[in-house]
Amino acid sequence: MSTEKQTEVSWYDRLSADYPGYVTRFPECNEGWDRLLRGFFEVVMASGVKPEQFDLRQIKEKWGELVIYYYFKDEVDEETIDRIRAAYHAAEEASRETCEITGKPGVLIERGGWYLVRSPEYIQPGDNIDGPIPETLKEAVDKALAGSGVAGEA
Repeated sequence: MSTEKQTEVSWYDRLSADYPGYVTRFPECNEGWDRLLRGFFEVVMASGVKPEQFDLRQIKEKWGELVIYYYFKDEVDEETIDRIRAAYHAAEEASRETCEITGKPGVLIERGGWYLVRSPEYIQPGDNIDGPIPETLKEAVDKALAGSGVAGEA
């Protein structure tokens, strides 16, 4: 009889294993943004920047957006910097409408002073919608907000 415990590999472990030397900091956000982070790191790896040239400082959620702080330790050509910067901005922009928990389409909400992007199943009565609601999500968001006194017309 085996006494070994089977341990679940964490999201960070999978992400850092897929991008060795690039993902060196634990993301301070939820796994719903995995696809966005992978898109960014795919571009970094494909750009020819080696792990020893790339210094990841932090990955986090701030004001409902994905923020990635990084810099280059060595000289990197402008074209490569621009390509990586564009990948970062694409991930940042996509995070504004991607639920940080589920990875599904979401809306920016304000909850108790915190700004978060949530898919309809994670919106609660009392959440304030910050900005327009995409037509494809309107019915689900309105249902989530039912009874809260908040109109889905933001």
